[in-house]
Amino acid sequence: MGLAGFIIRRVLWSVPVLLLTILLTFALIKPLPGSPFGGPKVSPQLQERLERQHGLDAPWYEQYVRYVGSAARGDLGPSFSRPDRDVADIIATRLPVSAGLGASAIVVAASLGLLLGVASALRARQRRDHAILVVTMLLFAVPSFVVATFWVYFVSFRWELTPIYGWDGPRYWIGPVVVLALSLLPYFTRLVRASMLETLSEEFVLAARAKGLPERVTIIRHVLRSSLVPVLTNAAPLVGFVVTGSFIVEEVFGVPGLGSAFVTSVTDRDYPMILGTTIVVAVIIIVLNLLVDIAYGILDPRV
Repeated sequence: MGLAGFIIRRVLWSVPVLLLTILLTFALIKPLPGSPFGGPKVSPQLQERLERQHGLDAPWYEQYVRYVGSAARGDLGPSFSRPDRDVADIIATRLPVSAGLGASAIVVAASLGLLLGVASALRARQRRDHAILVVTMLLFAVPSFVVATFWVYFVSFRWELTPIYGWDGPRYWIGPVVVLALSLLPYFTRLVRASMLETLSEEFVLAARAKGLPERVTIIRHVLRSSLVPVLTNAAPLVGFVVTGSFIVEEVFGVPGLGSAFVTSVTDRDYPMILGTTIVVAVIIIVLNLLVDIAYGILDPRV
C-alpha cells in the first residue's frame, strides 16, 4: 500500500504541474508578434475571420480553459500550419523518431560516462583523471549545434563517412546519435565520478577492503551499486536536456522528429503544435521522474 499510495500521490501532483506548464506556455506564445494566419496573400478580413473561427479573438483565459478541456479529452486540435492534419497525428508520427534518437543517445552517453567516470574516480587526481576532466569540460562548453556543424562539415561532407541529411537508415542515425550523446557525456561522467569518490570513502567500503575482498569485487558489488543511486536520480532531468538538445540536432541533420516539428511550429506561430509538443514533453518527464523515484527506492531500500 505504501508504494501504491506513493504512486497515486505523484500522479495527482502531476495534474497541477501540467496545468501550470500549459499556462506558462500560453503566457510565452501570446506576446509573439504577428498572427498564425498572417501573410502577404491574406487580407485583414480573412485573417480576422480565421482568428475568430479558431477562437483566437477570445480572452486568453477563455482560450486556456477551452484548450485544457479539449486536451483532457485527447483532442489537441488541428495544426494551423497544416490544417489537414491534427496535432495528435503529427506527434504520433514524429515522436517515435525523437524517442529512438534520444534513447540511443542516452544509452551511448550513459555507457561511456559510466566507464569514464569509474576510470576517473579510481585514478583521482592523476593523469588519467585530469585528461578525462579536461575532455568532459570541453564537451560541456561546446554547444551541440557547434558539434553538429563540425560533424556535418568534416565527417559527412569532407570525409564522406556518414550521410549529410536525413533519417533513412542506420548510416543516417550515426551522426545525430553521436552528437547528442557527446552533449550528454560530461553529465554522466561527472556524476559517476563524484558519486564514486563519495562512496569510496564510506565505512562499508573500508570494511570490505579490511576483510580482504578483492578490489574488483569491492568496486562492482559495493561501490558501483551505491554510486548508481544519485546517477539514476539525476537521469530523469537529463531527459529534458535530451529533448531540447535533440531539437537543434534534428534541425541540423534533417531528422523528421518532434524537435524539428516544434522549431517549425514556432516560426509558423502554430499555437496548437507548440502547446501539444510541450504537453507531451512534460508528460514524458513526469513519468520518467516517477519511474526514477521507484527505482531509487529499489536500489536504496533505506529511502
